[in-house]
Amino acid sequence: MINHFQLATPLSVREVKLSHLRCHQDLTWACDAGMNLVIGANGCGKLRCWDLYI
Repeated sequence: MINHFQLATPLSVREVKLSHLRCHQDLTWACDAGMNLVIGANGCGKLRCWDLYI
């Protein structure tokens, strides 16, 4: 579950925190412009970052 994020601008996500993962640890990523946010295949929430607009 994504339960925390910080905005770099009104339209882009700067940081994402994931919690309650199957691997039982909270993970936080700071995302720079031009990088992609992709959930990993192992169910543990491993990510690459990209510009994510909300």
